[in-house]
Amino acid sequence: MAASVLSFLISACMTFLVVFFGRKVTPSNRCSHDVPTPSAGGVSFWAVFCLGYVYYANQGTWIIPFPCFVAVLGLGLISLYDDYFHLCYRTRLMVHLSCAALVLYSGLIVQMPLLAGKDIFALDIVLTVLLVVGLINACNFFDGINGLLSGCTLCLLLCA
Repeated sequence: MAASVLSFLISACMTFLVVFFGRKVTPSNRCSHDVPTPSAGGVSFWAVFCLGYVYYANQGTWIIPFPCFVAVLGLGLISLYDDYFHLCYRTRLMVHLSCAALVLYSGLIVQMPLLAGKDIFALDIVLTVLLVVGLINACNFFDGINGLLSGCTLCLLLCA
């Protein structure tokens, strides 16, 4: 319980710092903002995830494989860089595919019950890559709409 309270406090403090002292994004035709909006607010979630991983890995109770942690670490770094310097879509797609490869390497593969025991052109690997890249891009899309990603994540956590 103390770890979750500490995680919340760290996230709240980092979010406060980013919102009030961080870089502001000016409205453009690519975003839904009408006024300058803080950028890189997701860094607080990313940092709490990384701190939580280290904490629970030391406790021996974390269930996320290390390659997935590396994928999240890389994704957070490239996303933070993109918030400030705008990467081209090819670079972002290569990072997303690299994250999907790390997820596959860790052994987390989507398995379809209807195709259990059948190897149809490595469909499970293709579906895993599409799922990982799709989820990353869905989160990026929702992140561009103020509060929508946080609200969806909160609903998922409350319903789980």
